[in-house]
Amino acid sequence: MTVGLAGPRPGRAAAEPPRILIEAPPALAAIGREVERLAPAALSAAAALVGGDAVAIAAELSPIQIVLVPEGTASARAVAPWISGYAIASGPGRGPGQIVLFPARVDRYPDFNLDGLLRHELTHLLVDHAARGGDVPRWFNEGLAMAVGREAGLGDRARVALAVIDDASLPIARLDAAFSGGEAQVHSAYALAGDLVRELMARHGRDSGA
Repeated sequence: MTVGLAGPRPGRAAAEPPRILIEAPPALAAIGREVERLAPAALSAAAALVGGDAVAIAAELSPIQIVLVPEGTASARAVAPWISGYAIASGPGRGPGQIVLFPARVDRYPDFNLDGLLRHELTHLLVDHAARGGDVPRWFNEGLAMAVGREAGLGDRARVALAVIDDASLPIARLDAAFSGGEAQVHSAYALAGDLVRELMARHGRDSGA
């Protein structure tokens, strides 16, 4: 499947039509069509928060490949069961940007649904693009992805509260390491990262993410 975004606005130079290629086995074809439907708005939302024009960014990253992976396959077993998707940044020697999604896991924290997961992973590709391959703190990268993916809920606030009780100093330097821990550690790290980035944007405006 191939999906494009809306063309350039009047008065702007035409950009190469951006493409999002969706690779799905027959059993996941219906989900592939749903991803196709959600992708343009998801990419626009990510671009709005990270900074830049969605059409121009997508043209630079084009084609973005989204791979849907069924449970029970070697690819699904190769990652922790609480991981519902991940992004592989584009760049020299890495090819075009790629997103891998595990549809059977989309109802899990931190995204809870396909739209939130797609927005989350597209944000990672756009953060890498904006940073031109430079290092971005993991907590900031994940916090931006959380902010694009969905609004904070009671579950996020509960996880933040538990993390504060466990360590009231909230050492940001240790947040990045927590993303490599076990499921509980990772979920706490997501909640804290999302809370920090939302607080930054509440104080300084949504443009502060960019």
